[in-house]
Amino acid sequence: MSWGFGPWGVSPWGAAPPPAAPVLSLVLAEPIRENCVRLTFDRAVYFSRWHDPPDAAFVDRYSITADPTAIGIDGNPSRPVAVADVTRVAGADGTQIDVWLDRALSPTGSRYTIAVSNLKSSDLTRTIDPDAASWTFSGVAAGLPVAGADLTLGNRDFANPQMPAVGVTADQLGHFTVDDTGDYGIDQGLVSYKKRVFRRLTSRKGAFRHNPGYGVSIPQSAKKLARANLTDSIAADAEDQVRQEPETISVSVVLSQSTEDPSLFFYKVTARTTIGVVSDYAVPVPV
Repeated sequence: MSWGFGPWGVSPWGAAPPPAAPVLSLVLAEPIRENCVRLTFDRAVYFSRWHDPPDAAFVDRYSITADPTAIGIDGNPSRPVAVADVTRVAGADGTQIDVWLDRALSPTGSRYTIAVSNLKSSDLTRTIDPDAASWTFSGVAAGLPVAGADLTLGNRDFANPQMPAVGVTADQLGHFTVDDTGDYGIDQGLVSYKKRVFRRLTSRKGAFRHNPGYGVSIPQSAKKLARANLTDSIAADAEDQVRQEPETISVSVVLSQSTEDPSLFFYKVTARTTIGVVSDYAVPVPV
């Protein structure tokens, strides 16, 4: 064929251009904390912490620029920040790096651009692509923490088991327990609620001078449960007492005989609360 092996040589206009060198690319930047931006790359980055020439731990290889025209929900322009430290994310196969800042980012509505330079892949064969070395992202999203269904903020008490339960032995009843750190254990949520209900039902009415209406005196009713008017009165008083717990929405208390021991009765509490449902919580009392 004319002009060599093709229309104009080996290729239409001569030899084919050499293939592009493989590159490293930044594919995502997102704030994970008020003062931390997580970078994700398309492959593992060389990060040694030895400060050898290709080490990605050099702080000056990262820069972040605030957009002064972007206004956060606090009504202020994007706050300038600077890079303070760089760490590799554990368990990410080297593809993620956390960039820590010297102060908090502005809230939602603000805008920042982070840029990286002189980074190499972990095998040192690829260099960061200048066209994929920066990322623009919004400031930190403002949100409120949501408590779990079984927790109430501010309602905590030292763990002091009052009744046998899973993981509680008889010699632990009435004693303070410790947690995994060796500090005093804490009861909260439904555990704390049940403990407070138990205290109300078993405390003798009038035993606390500062709170004369507190207590139902169930232990003092032992051997007296044959009197129906007394059992009904105790159940009604118990319901009134449990309703005074701030989490209680509705409650019922009934007297039930044990199927295993006819001489043993239980006051069974069923309550619907703001933190969950307490079903058939039993306080024993002998006849």
